[in-house]
Amino acid sequence: LHADRRPWGVLTMIGAYRTFAEGRMGEARDLYQQLIARDPNDPDAWYGLGDAWFHDNGAPMAAHMTESLRAFKRALVLDPGYALAFEHVSFLLGLASRADPGLLLLPGDSIAESYPRKAAIDSATVQAHVARARAEAVRLARDWVALQPATPRAHEALLGALLAAGDFAGAATEIGRFRSVLPTHPELPFDAAR
Repeated sequence: LHADRRPWGVLTMIGAYRTFAEGRMGEARDLYQQLIARDPNDPDAWYGLGDAWFHDNGAPMAAHMTESLRAFKRALVLDPGYALAFEHVSFLLGLASRADPGLLLLPGDSIAESYPRKAAIDSATVQAHVARARAEAVRLARDWVALQPATPRAHEALLGALLAAGDFAGAATEIGRFRSVLPTHPELPFDAAR
């Protein structure tokens, strides 16, 4: 009875999340896109759209990761403190930062698959894309730590990005900063051992 009195945007957001939770990613994306069409400055709708792309295993990997990354980054532009968007962008950049990545970060926040069966890409090109992903991952994680210094996952993201980039001195400094902010965090000994 009361549901009919809630604004369209609230009902649509609830419906989008419900379809997402039920695994109907295409329907969820359609609802999030309706929200964005009405209000392109809604970070929750952009985050939801990114999450629906991120968890859509039916779409080609490069396509759904590209759309996901772009939507999460848009959520961060609209709400620079959006921790879940930081988490997802950090994860995607981490995948593209591996020494032998399955995904490559391309200009324009596009993602391509790098496996030889998927694309013929020489190793120098792969390494250039890896270096770009690593640099972006460090920048993103530094921004996250600066905005949310008491968020353990932000420190872990920065530590992981620094280690992937081969900046071991920076990683040691980050462990010290993490320890000073959250000295009893249960993951700290494991992070320090990395």
